[in-house]
Amino acid sequence: MKAEQEKQYINNLKKKFKFNKKSYNLFLNQLNNFKIAESEFKLPNHSYQIGDDVLLKKGTFMHGTRKGFEGIDLIIEYGFLSSNIQDFNARAQKTPYCVSMWNIQKDVLLKDYVNLYSGMTIKYSDFNDMPKTKLVPYNKLDEEIENSRTMDIWMWTAEQTKEIRFLPSLIRDNNQIAFILNTDNKYAQKLINNDIFNLDFDKKILKTFISKWFIENFIYAKRDDFTTNRESAIIFGMPACFIEGIFVGRKIENDLEKLKIIKEKFPQCYICNLDGKVIK
Repeated sequence: MKAEQEKQYINNLKKKFKFNKKSYNLFLNQLNNFKIAESEFKLPNHSYQIGDDVLLKKGTFMHGTRKGFEGIDLIIEYGFLSSNIQDFNARAQKTPYCVSMWNIQKDVLLKDYVNLYSGMTIKYSDFNDMPKTKLVPYNKLDEEIENSRTMDIWMWTAEQTKEIRFLPSLIRDNNQIAFILNTDNKYAQKLINNDIFNLDFDKKILKTFISKWFIENFIYAKRDDFTTNRESAIIFGMPACFIEGIFVGRKIENDLEKLKIIKEKFPQCYICNLDGKVIK
């Protein structure tokens, strides 16, 4: 982190939390842990060969970027930061001053993760208005719709999974790149301790920067397949040094020039595709 960047971030935080010293100190501690990780963490060498299946271990983070390939250099320079950290005047997000991550809940092959979250989230309501929700994998969509014809239900509704909105998927091409972060180290864990979706997080501090509406409807609401337990929002951010893999969609997979550039910018990282295979 450059000195001028750090100064800007601290000034923004002072403006935001000038009446709440406890919140300010927490953010400042996160900034310091971010800097320490940048300077001390060494990414271990991976053992993947081209054609291997990628395994996502429990606790691994994934982060998609809507800026796509063009946003790679910004991530290398700044890491994963909330827009409100970088620019005090930026439009407030649902989780301002935090960076959102997909938090892998159990060991899973990337190919199975992609299939599941390229599907849909569905809610079935019976005649007593007792809804049930479920995730339907991409390869089971037709089967699920056909089965619904004979179900004893009042109605069903469905929508794309949240992951489709941010990560490469089998069903849409608008997101072409995401990052797989190694969190199995003490530096990452110090930052992850301040995940606002953790129900043990200090609620008084939470109220100083997250809206009451979001706290009640997403963080402390009953979590199901719509209001998921798959999300994390880390205060301040996560540095780029944790990136161990680059996950790409079909367009980038078939663009040899872009693949070459990605590999040059992330020489220690593997590149993997929607089939869950290492391709570079």
